[in-house]
This record gives sequence, structure tokens and C-alpha cells, in this order.
Amino acid sequence: MANASTKRGLFKWLAALGAVVLIAGIVMFLIASRQVNIAGYDTSVSATLSADGVTVTSSTPANPHAYISVSVPYTDGSDNTASCSAQADAQGTWTCDLDTAQPGATEIDATGTAPVLSLGLGVAAVVLICIGALLAIVGGIGMLLTGGQPLGLMSLLLIPVGVALDFALALVNNVLRLPLFLDSVGHILAGMLGGPVIGGITGWLGVMTNSSFQPAAVVWSFQGASIGVVVGLLAQAGMFKGPKRTVLSALIVIATSATLSSIISLVVYGGIDGYTISFLRVALTKIGWSMSSAVVATSVVIELIDKTISVGLPSLVIFGMSNRLLNLFVTGSKLRDMKTETVTSTATSDELANAAVDGYGSYDEKGEDDVATDK
Repeated sequence: MANASTKRGLFKWLAALGAVVLIAGIVMFLIASRQVNIAGYDTSVSATLSADGVTVTSSTPANPHAYISVSVPYTDGSDNTASCSAQADAQGTWTCDLDTAQPGATEIDATGTAPVLSLGLGVAAVVLICIGALLAIVGGIGMLLTGGQPLGLMSLLLIPVGVALDFALALVNNVLRLPLFLDSVGHILAGMLGGPVIGGITGWLGVMTNSSFQPAAVVWSFQGASIGVVVGLLAQAGMFKGPKRTVLSALIVIATSATLSSIISLVVYGGIDGYTISFLRVALTKIGWSMSSAVVATSVVIELIDKTISVGLPSLVIFGMSNRLLNLFVTGSKLRDMKTETVTSTATSDELANAAVDGYGSYDEKGEDDVATDK
């Protein structure tokens, strides 16, 4: 017993360490995302020569508030270069001035490059995120196994199934150009059946998979993992028992997702994150809304619709599963209670209705009883 308790304690510390490293990596990535022009590490720029030196301007807008480092080679055949740096404004435009220029130069070629420091910070952040996630996964699974909770093959299979479901529905959403996401149904299902560890792993991997075609979107993996963990904790607490608790749990998921979505959109992308919802935000800013208000309002409305669907579909799937199948999953007992409570409530209502009818009986039945009594 003591040995199992010691192992569980070690796994708990390992999971906590992984969570700290993961959060540190995410913070570093947020900083790097602000500094690096994610749209492309090379930016087309032009340079003009004046008496005060060289002014370099961008012909291609950078990401809002991105830091740009510009290298300007001389055209006299030498290897001499000059450089300057600048930060883009909220519209992505930027300029920088070189204090010195080649005497007598009549033409200067300029090319924009992303700063090495920011790129290195971004790579280090991704490495920390991977290490932290791995430690948290190992620690979480270890806590489950040493705690006597059955993990089972079915719970582990929820991870690839959930990731595939997230990818497929996100693809459908992108093809249809819907102002939704539909990329969280899989890890919400995994969290409801497998608990917070399985839900968190599935959410993180699901977003990372969807980010394979858009590297800048990797920052959303924090939101996916958080939603998976929150749903798993709610399932373990029995918060999906009956319609009322399920609705309350859905509201908690919606509030969590809308909050994280607003923060990431504003901090990393300046409100324009490249999704269809960005067009709605731009339209609101044109009629006088601030970008912060537009981001929060659109996030709440879209997440209300998106997460209602994302919680509703797994709930319907689970309600259609047999108790024998639910026994194979970590939170199966809590979900069995949900089904039993619903079925019992329905059965009780039917029994009361039947009892009311049987209490009065029918005319023929009473006549037979009276006859039997007389005899």
C-alpha cells in the first residue's frame, strides 16, 4: 500500500512538473508569436536613399505588432550590409531608418527577415510544450494506474478516435466555410468517457494535428487541452447526470472556451486570427466597436453555438451506449448513473400514471371482485 502511495506521489509531482513546463512553453510561444511574422519569415521591402540615410518600408503588411529585422546590402559589389529593426503597428505596416548609407550610392537593395531571437524563442517554446505535455501525460496516466482506476484499452483508443473526429469535423467546417469550429467534438467525447487526462491529451493532439496545415494555429492547443481537462473533471464529478447538470456543464465549457479564445485572439493575433469569425470582427470595428469588444462578443456567440453542438453530440452518443460498454471506460460509473437516473425518472412517472389508473379500476373488474366477495 505504501509503495503504491509513493508511486502515486511521484507521478503526481511528475504531472505537476509537466504542467508547469507546458505553461511556460505556451507563454514563450505567445511572446514569440507576437514578435515573429508568422505569415512568412521573408518580407518584401523597399528602401529609399535620402540625405538623412535610408528609410526602409514594407510593401507587404506584417502581422500586427510583429518585430521585423531588415538587412540592407550595398550594391557596389562588396559584402557590406547595414541593418535596422522595427515593430509593426496594429495594421501591420512598419518603417525603419538606417543612420548611415554608402556615400554616393544610387541604388540600395533591401530584404526583410524575421529576427533570429524571436525565431529561436518560438522553437524553444515548441520544444518546452512537447516536453511538458509528455511529462504531464506520463504523470497523469501513472496516477490513474497507481490509483487503482481502470484505464483499459478502450480509454486509450479514445485518443486516436477523438483526434480523427476533431480533424474530420474541422475539415468539414472549413469546406463549408461555416463561422464555427467543430474541432472539439472528439476531445469532449474523450473527456466525458476517459476523464481529464485522456481528454487533455486528445485535445492537445487534436489541435496540433489540425495545425499541421497552419503552423501559427499551434497556440490553440492550449485551449483544446484545457477543454478536454475541464470536461473530464466535470464527468468525474458527475456533472453530466440528467439534463439540468448537462446544461450547466455545457455552460461551463462555453465560458471556458470563450475566455481562452478571446485571450489568444487578442494577445497573439490582435483580434484577426484568420478564421471566418474574423470577418465579423472587422465588420463590428467599422461601425465603431473596439477590437476587444468585437473579439469578446463574437467569441461568446460563436462558442455558444459551437460548444452546444460539441457537447450535445457526445451526450447523445453516450446515452445510446449500453451499460456494459460504458463499464470499459474510466468515467463509466458516473455515466451509468446518468442513464439510470434518467431511465428511473421516466419509469417512476410511468408507474405513477399506471397507479392512478389502477386505483380507480374498471367497472368490469370491480364487478368481478364484488361477485367473488359475495360468493
